[in-house]
Amino acid sequence: MNLIKTDISGYYYRENKKGITYYYSYKDKTTKQSKRKKIYSCKENNTGNLKYAVSITDDILKGETSKLILEEDNTNIDETLNVEHFTLNEIIDIHHQRFYDRKVRELKELYAGVSDDEFNNNAVVKKKLYGVKRRILQYNKNVRYSSLGDMKFKDITRRKINNYLEKELNQSLALKTKYNIMVFMRTAINSMIRNDYIKGENVFDKIDIKNDKRQRTRVLSADEIELLLKECKKWNKPQEVEIISKDGRKPYKRFRRPNYNIYTAVYLGVITASRSSSVLTIQKKDIDLKNQTITLINHKAKSKKYKIPINDDAIEWFKKKLKFYNDDDYLLQANTDYTRQKVGKNNPLTFIPREVFNIMNRLFNQGINRKINLERDNMVNFHTIRRSVATNLAIGGVSVYKIKKLLDHKSIDITEHYLNLSHLDYKEDLTVFQNQLFKGFKNLVKEDITGKNEIDDIKEKLIQSILLMSGNEDNEMLKISLETLNEKELKYKLTTYV
Repeated sequence: MNLIKTDISGYYYRENKKGITYYYSYKDKTTKQSKRKKIYSCKENNTGNLKYAVSITDDILKGETSKLILEEDNTNIDETLNVEHFTLNEIIDIHHQRFYDRKVRELKELYAGVSDDEFNNNAVVKKKLYGVKRRILQYNKNVRYSSLGDMKFKDITRRKINNYLEKELNQSLALKTKYNIMVFMRTAINSMIRNDYIKGENVFDKIDIKNDKRQRTRVLSADEIELLLKECKKWNKPQEVEIISKDGRKPYKRFRRPNYNIYTAVYLGVITASRSSSVLTIQKKDIDLKNQTITLINHKAKSKKYKIPINDDAIEWFKKKLKFYNDDDYLLQANTDYTRQKVGKNNPLTFIPREVFNIMNRLFNQGINRKINLERDNMVNFHTIRRSVATNLAIGGVSVYKIKKLLDHKSIDITEHYLNLSHLDYKEDLTVFQNQLFKGFKNLVKEDITGKNEIDDIKEKLIQSILLMSGNEDNEMLKISLETLNEKELKYKLTTYV
């Protein structure tokens, strides 16, 4: 049957056995071609039904565009399709859904042959998919219901983004959180640009927001690593412990079951200097006792595998340990019914045992306020083991290139960042060099500094404290430079070493 024109331009309807169907005719803004889209079916044509059809037209057209974009295997997608008339929320939703669907496909390929129920209940899968969802949850909380979220992309400007950051975004958020939100939006837009759904430049690239990178400075000495291993090894045997209730009841004693995962996790972390994700996925078949190597997975580099050597002591430990494992078994295993049910059969744990962190807190993290960034950077966690092994190797004279190989870093710059250079033993050589280079400079500085002899006792104590805390008691040049600072500046400098 022929289309019948309505009172509103561009809208038509066609009669059928069940009633009528409204259609909307329009010209595509990009291709300039005429198109027609089915909008709404109802029993009859009247003013109310027509107004409703008009009200849902934009959503239907956007939904059709979103559907085409999400169908990545659809070769009939119009390459000139443009979504600039979409709001930021709609673009973010499309990007997130594409990324989430791709992640699910990758995981299903990894767990081929597993039933849907086992796949959906797998703890590793849940953890990885939550990592994808976490960004959209963060976006929903901070951007979705703001003026920026409801704004069409073509109308977003640098000034409007800055206005959102200054007036609408929660100012009590950590700098790192703000940075993550901006990066998520920037990444989503860049993804749409790369796939030609958006033309032109990404306005979010023009927004400069600092990334509050943590500067972890804490490393463990060889003695501290040995102490950590000794404390963890106590969990290999049942032990009587005292339980103190929070409600003030009388303490009581009970026997604690052994948990071999605690010592195993830390020991593997020490001998491999690998990340926790790599430690958790070590299997018996990864240990080559004959060639004295262990194969590790670098999960930050798309699960790339690499090998590192292991020494004779580690070989002896593995010979005793591996007697109780099958080839496909993970060295860290679920040891309670609850954990087995949560992780699933023959799957790796998704976390380092909590007691490892409790031991670290008890040994090394006493008195640290985690809410203060500078103090939090001094905390010891599982990753500190990796950094500590690298730094101790550097102190022992091992080449930074060999350390890079051990850590499986992409570049030497990353390795150098890992090494805590303040712990390297080059202080004496540097002090001798400075004193020779600036021979005679000491007297020159003394002449230029007026009132040097009038330094009060407080200022002198501050200088001595700084030299002591920085390990530069014998560095005359540093002492001279400190004497040029006033009392307020010295106090501020001292706080950086406390």
